Amino acid sequence: MSKAACRRVRPGCAVAALGAFLLLSAAGAWAQAPADGQEAAARELGVRFTPEMARGIGKRIAENLFQRRYELDAAKMDDASERIARRLMVFAHEHQDRAQDLVEFWGSEAAKLVSESAESQQNPGIPRSFGMGFAERVLPVMPDVRKLVTGIREDVQPMLPPKQQMRLMRDIMAAGAAMDAFESHMKRWSKGDVDPYAD
Repeated sequence: MSKAACRRVRPGCAVAALGAFLLLSAAGAWAQAPADGQEAAARELGVRFTPEMARGIGKRIAENLFQRRYELDAAKMDDASERIARRLMVFAHEHQDRAQDLVEFWGSEAAKLVSESAESQQNPGIPRSFGMGFAERVLPVMPDVRKLVTGIREDVQPMLPPKQQMRLMRDIMAAGAAMDAFESHMKRWSKGDVDPYAD
């Protein structure tokens, strides 16, 4: 993403929720419901994204984004937090397998990079194999990332003062442009066009 695009998006902090969410998607086995012994053993999942986690993150997003930037009324904080948490849990259920795959890929690539530390010091940046693998795993999720951002906006926007609703819409448009740029970048990476120094 260009520095100009980052500057356009950063003031709105609308991508903060997306960034937090993408980090969460790397947490492991998203929102795994209790399974019988055989299924649980077969999946060998290490980390669960629980409703308590979702509520904690929902509260942080409501406080740090919607209250600070968009003047969300403190009396509406609990409602907004719960709505955001529900959106995160839905997303989590839909992408638990992809998240697990991403974590395993990330971990194996990181271990490989550490084991080849001398070579990585001579050739810093993002290895081509990592860039391609990361892009291939992230691209299928992007349509639902957009749905997640839109859903959170639809849930919380009516709770904001009218002027702040308009401000949020402007920021969401900027966030959409940032996601377009990111997705375009990932498409290039997935085809092997990996810039090792790209942001």
